[in-house]
Amino acid sequence: MSKAVFFSQFGVVVAGVAIVFSAMAEEKLTDKGPESIGAITNAKVFFVSPKDGETVKQDFVAKFAVEGLKVEKAGAIVPGTGHFHVLIDTPPLTEGQAIPMDEKHLHFGKGQTEAPLKLKPGTHTLVLQFADGAHRAYNKMLIQEIKVIVK
Repeated sequence: MSKAVFFSQFGVVVAGVAIVFSAMAEEKLTDKGPESIGAITNAKVFFVSPKDGETVKQDFVAKFAVEGLKVEKAGAIVPGTGHFHVLIDTPPLTEGQAIPMDEKHLHFGKGQTEAPLKLKPGTHTLVLQFADGAHRAYNKMLIQEIKVIVK
């Protein structure tokens, strides 16, 4: 067998394996699993600090918690687990939507339960939103929205 034929066949095998893994990943991301609508009934997320209406400095630490679920790193989709996102001056996402990664959608995919934030002076809306390992938003029970006044 010539090298050209071998590498041509090898390339087809590699492409085939990539397609299979891509399909498996897509299947995993679209599987609703037990976290689908209505499945989570006894859980909530909340800001430990700051509190709604609180005045904070431009640099402050936000602390967050969840009850009824377990905080885990992003990546694996494990029933009953997820991680936090803080949305700044933007509305929460609906259940199942992937949370974007930009300056208004902060991801805490390492399982953090607190983080330093820096905001410009003024009134800001902070949304705490819990999501699964693929950053897909859980239902509206796992959202808390607060306002803070930044000096």
